[in-house]
Parts: sequence; structure tokens; C-alpha cells
Amino acid sequence: MARKLTDKQEAYKNNRIKGMGVSASYRAAYNVKTMSDKSLSVAANKLEQDDRIAIEVSKSKQKASEMALITVEDVVKGLMEETKKGDNDTTPTSRVSAWKALSDYTGGFDTNKQKVEHSGSIATLTDEQINEKLEALIAGSK
Repeated sequence: MARKLTDKQEAYKNNRIKGMGVSASYRAAYNVKTMSDKSLSVAANKLEQDDRIAIEVSKSKQKASEMALITVEDVVKGLMEETKKGDNDTTPTSRVSAWKALSDYTGGFDTNKQKVEHSGSIATLTDEQINEKLEALIAGSK
């Protein structure tokens, strides 16, 4: 019969299952005031290797993956579909919102980007050309 986890080990395991990192979980479960970062890391990694903890954390991650009903790919595909609609099922506002979300996802119009001076002309693309380019980018990121 396997030994039971101590209360602190149980707290560490629960923190890991909640999604906290290895060191953060250890800090939350144990008194680390006198520990160096290195010794904390060694102790946390040792706990991480404990089969009683590792198995439960792994099971939890697997379960979370299986429960994920929507992926990034699903979101991007849905937004792409919304941008292409032109019928009564959608509004111009929702299409613009979809374009904005896609732009944010791809890093477009990032206010932290630096301005770049250039010479020459800027190509004007049709909505269809933009959609084709976005679809190619999405396909290339798989």
C-alpha cells in the first residue's frame, strides 16, 4: 500500500493541478523563507518526481485536455467564417469585431510596435485576397 501524502505534499499537488508552476506550488505549500532559490527549485523538482504526485498531476492535465471543447484553431476558423459572411446572419459590426480579433491574435496593429519608414507603394488588397493570406498563415502555423 502506497504511503499517503502529507498535508503539505497534498497542498503542493493540488496547486499543481490548479495550474500553478512547480516553484510557485512549492512556495504556496511550504515555508520557504530561509530557502535559496536553488534549494527551493531542487526540493520542488524532487516533489514533482514523486510518483504519487506526478501521476495525479498528469491525470489532471489529460482530463483538462480532453475537456477542452474549443481550440485556438476552432476560434480562428470561426472568426474567419464571420469575416466572410455577408448575409442576414451577421452584421457589419460583428465582421469588424472578427477582423479585430484576428488582427489581435496575429499581432497586427500592436501599439507597442515601432513605426517603420519605407519608400514605395503599399499594395491594396481585396477582402478575398486578405482572407486567402490569413488562411495561408493559419494553415502554415499547424
